[in-house]
Amino acid sequence: MITIVSAYININRTIGQRTREDYLKFGKKILEINSPKIIFLDKETIDRLGESYIKSLTKTTIIPFEKDELMLYGLEQSKVTLPDPPPYETKPSVEYLALQINKTEWVRKAIELNPFGTEQFVWIDFGIYHIFNDATVFSKSIEQSVARTYPNVRMAGIRPIHPNISPSSLNPTSPIFDLPMWYFAGGVFGGHKDSLLLFADRVRNKVREFITAGRLTWEINIWYALYFQNKELFDIYYCDHNKSILENY
Repeated sequence: MITIVSAYININRTIGQRTREDYLKFGKKILEINSPKIIFLDKETIDRLGESYIKSLTKTTIIPFEKDELMLYGLEQSKVTLPDPPPYETKPSVEYLALQINKTEWVRKAIELNPFGTEQFVWIDFGIYHIFNDATVFSKSIEQSVARTYPNVRMAGIRPIHPNISPSSLNPTSPIFDLPMWYFAGGVFGGHKDSLLLFADRVRNKVREFITAGRLTWEINIWYALYFQNKELFDIYYCDHNKSILENY
């Protein structure tokens, strides 16, 4: 048995053409999956979903969570250089990047709580249904993913990682971190709780390195920089931003 972990905290930011209401619609597809779930939501989102709807959910633990509980809450934007956005997005804020980076912290908290007593956990982005738009395919893909277990951190990857990387290119101030580096997809990762806790610890340390260097970037870039010092921790599978992100887990 595997516990699904996800989160949605509203920061009033539209991603592409997707609004808050879109994300609530997408997130309900995860909430209604009949598998153990721990979902972190802000009070406004909990209120929007409604008490009766939340009570109707099976195998679901909702954890209230606000922005001031983020690992990087309070980090002043003037203290760090932020990356440039890809063409289809607005420039990321510290708050937005803090949400993305917090994925491993939510998984850590879920493991500490562990209401379903599982050894395995899998993070799935709350809005991931937007790449499916087919409820039957989505449910089947989730069922496939939660039936698999891994000893290490099973990580969705987009591009094959080049084997010959210069250590200097991984310096937090390197311009390679100015754009999202789609070696990792970001939307799905999981595995055994011990490996995930170790991953969370090392992400936290790597984030401190970046902030000390006056830099902040997307979580997938943090993971990329971390990977080369911790290859033994990762079990990478390849996919794209489509149903393969769950089906190949």
